Amino acid sequence: MHAVIVGAGMGGLFAALALRESGQFASIDVYEQTREPSTAGAGLNIPPNGARLCKWLGVDLDGGDPKGPHGAVDGGRAAILESTRGIPADGSVSTKPIDHNTATGDGAGFHHMHRLDLLMCLYKRVFEVGPKTGATCPIEVHMGKRLAALRQDPSSATTTFTDGSTAAGDVVVGADGINSKTLQLLWPDAPPRRSRESME
Repeated sequence: MHAVIVGAGMGGLFAALALRESGQFASIDVYEQTREPSTAGAGLNIPPNGARLCKWLGVDLDGGDPKGPHGAVDGGRAAILESTRGIPADGSVSTKPIDHNTATGDGAGFHHMHRLDLLMCLYKRVFEVGPKTGATCPIEVHMGKRLAALRQDPSSATTTFTDGSTAAGDVVVGADGINSKTLQLLWPDAPPRRSRESME
């Protein structure tokens, strides 16, 4: 089978790697509307279960150069959180070491890193299994591809992009973010997004 994924952010690249790991696909193509990888946001925490998932998918959270250039595709730049601190009402500070030897005994640990660094870890892994590497079920990322239309028949689904190109797959995954064009095309009458503040 062949999978088409719309969106090469964290959701799209994690989906591509997970579909590859399933062993059910011959190839996976990911289409991203931007010209180069980028992401907004700040730091995030990756708990042990998330770190285990990354390891299972071959994503390196720890191997990159923390002093390297911003946005480098060189593997992880995570900080391993060693302890938590509590400050009760009396103003005292207590420190509790984090036990990284959890029940699985794998030392997965709590990771903290910038969103862009995590995205670069994902790109690094995807490039390691790209079409030119000879890997089984290669993943290829296509930049500058903005979704314009979707159609499906009983055997496949086809995406059309604003540059006129198309991509067909047995599966199309919409991973194109909070303002998803995939969602808009499939369910044009879906209610608009509302913030929690506007609902109260």
